[in-house]
Amino acid sequence: MPTCRTTKPGTDADVAAATTVIAGLRDRLARTETLEHPAVQHELRKLEDLLVSQLGHSVHKPGRHRSAVSTARTITGQEPE
Repeated sequence: MPTCRTTKPGTDADVAAATTVIAGLRDRLARTETLEHPAVQHELRKLEDLLVSQLGHSVHKPGRHRSAVSTARTITGQEPE
């Protein structure tokens, strides 16, 4: 899908337009069946590749890391000694 650029990159109008589109995308992807559709997954992978190349790092944020105590308790079901 071609993009239509009517403003200079980085201008307030461009930033506002990008922010609005991203917020709308989050709303649309809130439905699991939309998010899991193969065409949507394909486009999300392309978007992720673009973001990684533009920002220079992965945009994926892993979940919280568990402490060794919490992990030991989960694995054994007991408090560590």
